[in-house]
Amino acid sequence: EAIPNYGYHFVSWNDGVTVNPRSIVITQDTVLQAIFAINQYTLTVDVNETSMGTVNGMGSYDYLSQVTIGATAAVHNHFVQWSDGNTTNPRLVILTRDTSFTAIFEQEPQFQITVDANDATRGSVEGGGIYFLGEIVTISATANEHYYFAQWSDGVTSNPRVVTVTGDVTYTAVFEPVMYTLTVTASDYSMGQVTGGGSYAYGTEVEIEARAFGGYRFKGWDDGVRDEKRVVTVTADDTYTALFEPNVRIGNVEEELYMVYVTNGYIVVEGVDDRRVQIYDIMGRRHSLGEQLSTGVYLVRIDNRITKKVIVL
Repeated sequence: EAIPNYGYHFVSWNDGVTVNPRSIVITQDTVLQAIFAINQYTLTVDVNETSMGTVNGMGSYDYLSQVTIGATAAVHNHFVQWSDGNTTNPRLVILTRDTSFTAIFEQEPQFQITVDANDATRGSVEGGGIYFLGEIVTISATANEHYYFAQWSDGVTSNPRVVTVTGDVTYTAVFEPVMYTLTVTASDYSMGQVTGGGSYAYGTEVEIEARAFGGYRFKGWDDGVRDEKRVVTVTADDTYTALFEPNVRIGNVEEELYMVYVTNGYIVVEGVDDRRVQIYDIMGRRHSLGEQLSTGVYLVRIDNRITKKVIVL
C-alpha cells in the first residue's frame, strides 16, 4: 500500500500497476516503488459586481504555490475588502486546497451640485447635477440683455468656474442690472435749473424737470417736448437739454448800471442802491449777499429782471 502525504497523491507503482492497495505473490526478490505527484488546486477570484471592477490571479496551481491576487476598481468605485475580511490589495495567498476569494467593491458617494440665479429674469446658469466625490465640474452663468454677472454667492467672480465635488452644495449666480447715465442739462444755467439726472437701471421711469428763473422762460426740451415736468424711460445713456430764453430783452444800457464781481470768496454788487439782490448756486439754493461762498458757479439776480452768472474760484 502507498499512502500519500497531504498535498500529494498516488500515481502508480513502478511496474505500471495503479491498484492501491494491491496484493502480490512473491516468487523472487522484488522491489516495488510507489510513484507520488503533487496535487494541483483551483484558485477562483471573483467580484461582487462586475461593473465595479476587475480581479486577477485565478488559475490552477501546485500545492503550496504562492500566488498574488489583485483587485482593480472601475472609475467612481473603490475596493473595500476580500470576502474573508482581508483588506490587503494586492495580496499573497498560499494554496493548500481549492480556494475562492471575492473582491468587494463599493461605488463612490454622489452629491448634488445645485446652480441657480438670484433672479431668473436676469440670466441663466448651467452645470448643476449629481456628481461623484472628487469630480471636477464646470459651472457657468449667462446674463440676459441689460444685465451682467456680478459674482457667485460665495464671492467668487470667475465665470465660468471649475469646482471640485466634496459634498452637496448650492452656487447662486448674482446678476445685476446694467446702469445707464441720464444727463439732464440746461442751455444756460443763468436762466434756469434742471433736476432728474443720475444713474439708473434699464427700464426705470425717471421724472425730469426744468424750472426757469425770474425774467426767463422755459422754451422746451431739445427733443421737442414742451412739458416742463416729464417722465422718461431709461434704455441707454441719454442726454436731455432744457432750453431757456429771456422773457424781456435786457438792454446793454440797463445792464451797465450795475457792477458785479468777486473778491476773497464774496460776491460784490455795486450800483444797486435799494434794489433787491438774490444769489443762487446752480442747485437752486439761496445765499446771502454778505456770505463767503465756496468754489462754484452762482447766479446773481437784480430785481428779478437781470441775472448774471458769477464764478467763485
